Amino acid sequence: MLTRCWLTALSPDHLLIMRIQGQAFLLQLLLAALLATGQEDYINGEKGGEIVLQPLLSLEEEIVWKKGVNKVAELENGKLHVYPAYKARFKVDNSSGKLTITNLMEEDAGDYYADILISKDNRYQTEKFPLRVFPPLNKPSVTCREEKGFVILTCNATSSASEEYTWKHSNGEVVSTTDIYQLLDDNKTLNISLAKEHPEKSMVCVVKSPASEKTESIFISECLTKPTPSLKIGLAVSLTLIVIAALVVGVLYYKGYFNRCRKA
Repeated sequence: MLTRCWLTALSPDHLLIMRIQGQAFLLQLLLAALLATGQEDYINGEKGGEIVLQPLLSLEEEIVWKKGVNKVAELENGKLHVYPAYKARFKVDNSSGKLTITNLMEEDAGDYYADILISKDNRYQTEKFPLRVFPPLNKPSVTCREEKGFVILTCNATSSASEEYTWKHSNGEVVSTTDIYQLLDDNKTLNISLAKEHPEKSMVCVVKSPASEKTESIFISECLTKPTPSLKIGLAVSLTLIVIAALVVGVLYYKGYFNRCRKA
């Protein structure tokens, strides 16, 4: 009863402050638990691209960004100072405190820290952002050939990035090894049985690095052996000669040539 009366006596503003403080405390417990596990969730960027480091804690008055032990930027009461070594490509948002790095370079990789001032405790809460930068991922190319009742598709991204290959149907379903499909060479090669698959179907190669993903598609029909031009010409000539021969025989028969030969 005393607790209920005490809560009733509090103003809505006091209740709101208590709720915010409770949420902040839970968030701090979550951050502490993540740090205690010893596991790091890497942030992966691509060379030449852009990455945003967004703190979980809300910005109150002050945030200090560091790379390792070196200060990158400081934001205090709306006043921003970015250190000279980072001015060209590093930007801090005045309202949220997030750090944006543009035109990523390999040397940007490393551990970043956001030291956020918690006003009520008059202390800093630190969040860690381990950043990795990978080479750009090229768009893959797909080559194919027909061989002994199979169409063989080969996908290659020709990139120095750490790549994973996956094949998908046009509806997005991932291809797995069955009596129709055989995946080889770390999924770079896909063998398709022509006896059990429709030639008008398309397949999609997906190449993925830790930082990005690229795709390329191909229709199975594009891989089927087609008659060569010389074969087509030869076939057309043969058909023409057959038609001419049939006409000549028909004319001779009409004029009674074969009847005369029999009488003779």
